[in-house]
Formats: sequence, C-alpha cells, structure tokens
Amino acid sequence: MDELLQELYVMTKTTVSQLQNMSFEKLESFVESRQYLSDVIISKANENGPMGEEQKQFLAEILSYDNEILSRMQSLKLEAKDWLERNQQIKVQQNAYQKAYSVDSYYIDWKN
Repeated sequence: MDELLQELYVMTKTTVSQLQNMSFEKLESFVESRQYLSDVIISKANENGPMGEEQKQFLAEILSYDNEILSRMQSLKLEAKDWLERNQQIKVQQNAYQKAYSVDSYYIDWKN
C-alpha cells in the first residue's frame, strides 16, 4: 500500500506544480487516475486492516493539496460558464440581424 500512496503523492505533487497551465482535459485525466488509485488503496485497506500512523500522515499530506486542485477546477468551471454565456449572447445578436424571409415569396409593387 505504501507504493500506491507514493504513486498518488507523486501524481498529486506533479499536478499541483503544473496546475495553472493545465488544461481541463489533463485535469480530468488526473482526477480519474486519482479516483482509481484511491479505490485501490481503499480496497487494500479493507483487506489488510487499518492504515498505520505513518500512512495516515502521508495521506493527510496528499489531501492537503485538495484546496488548490479544487480552486483550479472552480476557475475552469467559471471560464466555461463565461464562454457559454458569451456564445449564447452572440447567437441572440446574430439571430436579431438575420433576415427572416421566405424564398418562395413575391413582392408586388402596386403603385405604378
């Protein structure tokens, strides 16, 4: 289990060091990998009994980076929300200026 905790620590530390330049795809991949490792650690803990004090402290250190990761995820969420709202406004403005007419219609001038 120590190897799994070490792998989780290295992965988390690497991600936190690159967090500000990380795309949402890479962050999503990290979260999925982290979830997988967490599940494996939990299953190992259930098989082998409770974690030792050193392992608990190591895990607490890993979890101390969660606020930074969550903050970045929140900022990416806000960026996506702003982008969606901006695109929606653009569509509304474009629809207002597009002419709605029928292709098969005729215009007849009766004032000759």
